[in-house]
Amino acid sequence: MENWDVSRRTAYRLMNRYGMTRQYKKTDEASEDVAEVQQQASDIAEYSWKYTAEKYQKEVVEKDKEIAELKAEIERLKNLINR
Repeated sequence: MENWDVSRRTAYRLMNRYGMTRQYKKTDEASEDVAEVQQQASDIAEYSWKYTAEKYQKEVVEKDKEIAELKAEIERLKNLINR
Protein backbone atom coordinates (compact mmCIF):
# COMPACT_ATOMS: atom_id res chain seq x y z
CA MET A 1 0.00 0.00 0.00
CA GLU A 2 2.61 2.45 1.08
CA ASN A 3 5.18 1.37 -1.52
CA TRP A 4 2.85 1.93 -4.47
CA ASP A 5 0.71 4.65 -2.90
CA VAL A 6 -2.58 2.78 -3.45
CA SER A 7 -5.59 2.16 -1.26
CA ARG A 8 -5.88 -0.91 0.93
CA ARG A 9 -8.51 -2.41 -1.36
CA THR A 10 -6.36 -1.89 -4.47
CA ALA A 11 -3.38 -3.48 -2.74
CA TYR A 12 -5.56 -6.45 -1.80
CA ARG A 13 -6.82 -6.80 -5.40
CA LEU A 14 -3.25 -6.75 -6.72
CA MET A 15 -2.13 -9.31 -4.16
CA ASN A 16 -5.14 -11.47 -5.02
CA ARG A 17 -4.39 -11.24 -8.75
CA TYR A 18 -0.87 -12.58 -8.20
CA GLY A 19 -1.90 -15.32 -5.79
CA MET A 20 -0.59 -13.73 -2.63
CA THR A 21 -3.82 -14.09 -0.65
CA ARG A 22 -5.54 -17.06 0.92
CA GLN A 23 -8.28 -18.75 -1.07
CA TYR A 24 -11.39 -19.38 1.00
CA LYS A 25 -13.76 -22.17 0.16
CA LYS A 26 -17.45 -21.61 -0.13
CA THR A 27 -19.63 -23.46 2.35
CA ASP A 28 -20.98 -25.73 -0.39
CA GLU A 29 -17.47 -26.72 -1.47
CA ALA A 30 -16.47 -27.47 2.11
CA SER A 31 -19.61 -29.58 2.57
CA GLU A 32 -18.81 -31.50 -0.60
CA ASP A 33 -15.27 -32.15 0.66
CA VAL A 34 -16.59 -33.45 3.99
CA ALA A 35 -19.15 -35.63 2.21
CA GLU A 36 -16.44 -37.05 -0.05
CA VAL A 37 -14.20 -37.91 2.89
CA GLN A 38 -17.12 -39.52 4.73
CA GLN A 39 -17.96 -41.60 1.65
CA GLN A 40 -14.35 -42.73 1.32
CA ALA A 41 -14.27 -43.72 5.00
CA SER A 42 -17.52 -45.61 4.58
CA ASP A 43 -16.17 -47.44 1.51
CA ILE A 44 -13.00 -48.40 3.37
CA ALA A 45 -14.98 -49.67 6.37
CA GLU A 46 -17.31 -51.69 4.12
CA TYR A 47 -14.38 -53.21 2.23
CA SER A 48 -12.64 -54.04 5.51
CA TRP A 49 -15.79 -55.67 6.86
CA LYS A 50 -16.29 -57.77 3.71
CA TYR A 51 -12.65 -58.79 3.66
CA THR A 52 -12.74 -59.81 7.32
CA ALA A 53 -16.02 -61.70 6.88
CA GLU A 54 -14.67 -63.59 3.84
CA LYS A 55 -11.46 -64.40 5.70
CA TYR A 56 -13.31 -65.86 8.70
CA GLN A 57 -15.78 -67.66 6.46
CA LYS A 58 -12.88 -69.42 4.73
CA GLU A 59 -11.40 -70.34 8.11
CA VAL A 60 -14.73 -71.81 9.24
CA VAL A 61 -14.97 -73.93 6.08
CA GLU A 62 -11.39 -75.17 6.59
CA LYS A 63 -12.07 -76.02 10.24
CA ASP A 64 -15.28 -77.85 9.29
CA LYS A 65 -13.27 -79.99 6.85
CA GLU A 66 -10.65 -80.63 9.51
CA ILE A 67 -13.35 -81.67 12.00
CA ALA A 68 -14.90 -84.04 9.46
CA GLU A 69 -11.49 -85.62 8.79
CA LEU A 70 -10.84 -86.03 12.52
CA LYS A 71 -14.27 -87.63 13.05
CA ALA A 72 -13.53 -90.05 10.23
CA GLU A 73 -10.16 -90.87 11.82
CA ILE A 74 -11.85 -91.45 15.22
CA GLU A 75 -14.35 -93.85 13.62
CA ARG A 76 -11.53 -95.69 11.84
CA LEU A 77 -9.61 -96.06 15.11
CA LYS A 78 -12.74 -97.22 16.98
CA ASN A 79 -13.25 -99.91 14.35
CA LEU A 80 -9.65 -101.06 14.76
CA ILE A 81 -10.05 -101.29 18.53
CA ASN A 82 -13.36 -103.18 18.35
CA ARG A 83 -11.98 -105.94 16.11
